[in-house]
Amino acid sequence: MQSTPTSFTNDGQRPSPHARQAARRSAVYRRGKKTEPSAPAICDSFDAARLPALVESWISASDSCSPTTLASRRERLGRLIWFAERERLTRIGTDELRAFLRYAKHAHENGGCRWDNAEHVACREPIKPSRLKAFYSSFRSFFNWMIKEGDLNLSPLARVEAPIDRADQITPFTDEQVQSLLTAAAGTFAPRRDRAIVLLLLDTGIRAFELCGLRVKDVNLDSCHITVRDGKGGKSRAVPFDRDTRRALFDYLTERGFESEEEPYFLAEWGLRAGDGLTPTGLGQIKSVIVWVSFYPHSLRSLR
Repeated sequence: MQSTPTSFTNDGQRPSPHARQAARRSAVYRRGKKTEPSAPAICDSFDAARLPALVESWISASDSCSPTTLASRRERLGRLIWFAERERLTRIGTDELRAFLRYAKHAHENGGCRWDNAEHVACREPIKPSRLKAFYSSFRSFFNWMIKEGDLNLSPLARVEAPIDRADQITPFTDEQVQSLLTAAAGTFAPRRDRAIVLLLLDTGIRAFELCGLRVKDVNLDSCHITVRDGKGGKSRAVPFDRDTRRALFDYLTERGFESEEEPYFLAEWGLRAGDGLTPTGLGQIKSVIVWVSFYPHSLRSLR
């Protein structure tokens, strides 16, 4: 049998048995060592020109969301599309999203307005913290979907701090303001309807679109509760109300009458939509009866 050639050190001396054993162990280690795969490159931005098509794909894939949620998502991502076109962005990434949130927060300063819409009063006023957080939430859902689709492997929002919307930023109504609200509602074009609306919002804290979605069958005057269908997240729930609210709801329903329990509970009383179901826009007009209280229908939820 052919013998293995003996290796020698640089000085011509035969290595010691210990050195030869160490060399053999090193060779075995090198042969058995596996090369670790390199980490994938981080992809946390994408071509801005793809944004409109990606948004439409995301909306189409959101089958489990309610129409209201889909409309909100489309509106918020539409603002990002508008901003990208306005700023002529070529990429959408972390820096661009920070720039968008800064713009949304500060565009009204120094006589400016958001979305180049000076005719809309709200665009000339400070943005609500809840609105800013809603942008962040919709963007996060969108980028998480892109990660699942393989377009990104890291969300551009990963290093963007979420806006803060503290509960203590909401100023609840005082008893005097509530009484003023009810007094003003008594002097409107439809006093019984508006009193019932105000009391129901104060009592239950439901959202404006949830109130407008109520049908006659959803209001149980015997057990004093309403059934909110297709609420936030597409969920239904039962919400109780007190006897004062029950009386107001009964008086309004008795006054207007109804032919089917499928009819909207609250109707528009004037204009082109008279006789149709009240809309969130129509509900918002109730704020015009209050002069000294900054009132929006959704803000009544702060009384919960």
